[in-house]
Amino acid sequence: MPDNSLDYPELLAGAVHDMASALAVADPAAAVPACPGWTVSDLAEHIVSVHRWATEIVRTGAKQEEPEVRRTGSLSEWYDETAQVLVTTIRASRPEAPCWNFAPVPQLASFWPRRQLHETTIHTVDVLQAAGRDPEIDAEVAADGVDEAFRVFLPRLLIRGFPPAVTEPVTVVASDTGDVWTLSPVAGQAPRVDSTSAGGLATISAPAQQLYLALWKRVSADLLTVEGDPAVAARFLTGQITP
Repeated sequence: MPDNSLDYPELLAGAVHDMASALAVADPAAAVPACPGWTVSDLAEHIVSVHRWATEIVRTGAKQEEPEVRRTGSLSEWYDETAQVLVTTIRASRPEAPCWNFAPVPQLASFWPRRQLHETTIHTVDVLQAAGRDPEIDAEVAADGVDEAFRVFLPRLLIRGFPPAVTEPVTVVASDTGDVWTLSPVAGQAPRVDSTSAGGLATISAPAQQLYLALWKRVSADLLTVEGDPAVAARFLTGQITP
């Protein structure tokens, strides 16, 4: 579940600043390694569209169609203008207000600052990687991103018809923050997530940033440490965990 100690709107404000800064120095024509066929300019169009979409959802509380966008001016300035509207709208919202989202989780406005934080963070990594630079993500934010992947995207992917990524109990450990997730299969449902104990047939561990980026296929799973049954770990890591 979301970590109530994290100030998602404030973290989002910092994340969009980092994205704008990355776009300001990136080559718009550079290829994005994790998104085959996309350039940095394509990625900027995507996240501007997503931010505008999320802004209207939070503003209205209702499902919206993702808008088409057309770049004006520099990528950085164009992105920042949209992102600041998103941050302002989220800060003005009530977290407990009813609000549509795309996942089988509570339909509340509080979903969106967290989701847009991780949308922005992962795509900032994409821009940095396109420029040949290494990302540096706060460990608590990265651990929260791991949690979001397990509690939001695994259930969403199952609903969308993807085979379960969790076929045997597996434990994931963020070695720097101490966070633990044991995922267990449940027939016909999303996996059960237990953050109180270990007990999987395999344990996968790494610093939170490496776990986060590996789950989003931004770094190789070879960076992770596996104990226990390596076949169980391999089936989990090659499964569809995030979009």
